[in-house]
Amino acid sequence: MDYYFCPADELRQELQRRGYAPHGGQDELSETLKKDDETRGTEATALSTLSSAQMGPKLKLRIAANPLSVHPNLLVGEKIIHWTMNTFFPTLQLFFESGLSCTIEGGFRQNAAVGIERHLRFRLTDLTHEEDGFLVNSTLPRTRTGSSRSIKILEATVAERTSVAVMPVITHFNGIGPPNRPQKTIGMESHLVIGLRLEGMQKMGFIWARIDSQSSPWGNALGTWADVRVVGLRDDVPAPFIGFPQRNMKMGAQVSVVTQGSIINGQASETVHNIGMTHHNKYTTSERLAISEQRMNSESPAPGQRQWGGGKSWGGGGKFMTHDPFTNNTTDQRSSQSPAPGIRHW
Repeated sequence: MDYYFCPADELRQELQRRGYAPHGGQDELSETLKKDDETRGTEATALSTLSSAQMGPKLKLRIAANPLSVHPNLLVGEKIIHWTMNTFFPTLQLFFESGLSCTIEGGFRQNAAVGIERHLRFRLTDLTHEEDGFLVNSTLPRTRTGSSRSIKILEATVAERTSVAVMPVITHFNGIGPPNRPQKTIGMESHLVIGLRLEGMQKMGFIWARIDSQSSPWGNALGTWADVRVVGLRDDVPAPFIGFPQRNMKMGAQVSVVTQGSIINGQASETVHNIGMTHHNKYTTSERLAISEQRMNSESPAPGQRQWGGGKSWGGGGKFMTHDPFTNNTTDQRSSQSPAPGIRHW
């Protein structure tokens, strides 16, 4: 969250609540709080979490307001084999061994991004998952039948959490002089979270939703946190990794599945993060031959320069060039000494 426009007194009180000794001005205090949010996550902003047994009747009616949502208790006993989060939509989607799947989203706030607490994320990252445009292979070995490992859900619940929130202060502008400086205040918001306890976990880990608006310095007028809900179980959404990742992809390796590029020049700046795959392995044999032929036909040799089909050319002046058709780079190798008589210099 952005604490920049909050009063210095409120920033010092929040730092003292978190166990830090406040020092410095308003800018330094706000940067310290923001860094603590990035390091500790929701552990730094959560004030209290009440289970569903401690909820009042009004809050239970808010849970049942959407007819498409289901109670998290229906997830108990399911075995997770794959999950995706914040790739195309700001949601968390779980795929189970039974063939069912469910979506956990930020309720009626369409721009709310879903997040996971650290210890729950640490357990889920053992499985093959897709997050923020990258597919990460599982760190667990496959079973004897060749299928992927799964993690069973032992407990699931919905809870009410009270968290620290940055709220905008509405000020009136009289139209004379420059506009007023944006003002914010540190307050508290109540929101719903989904808790899961998986195999190998000692305590519940919660899934939350938050709106981080960077477009306006006044912040979110409707609030920072959003209610999380579980959209009903479905049997018509197959797991997206069937047949993918490739067999030669090592455990823990990751590869890009979504490419963001410029629309102006038409060239996408693709980045492949590989731990077990090389840049050459992301193309099939037929694709490599087609790319090589297309680029060789589009490039004609310069005057006085002969070019062979292997991507190597020989020009005058002792200049030998090697062209890589996949990276579109040309290496210029110029010998410092002319070749001796009777010796061919290739």
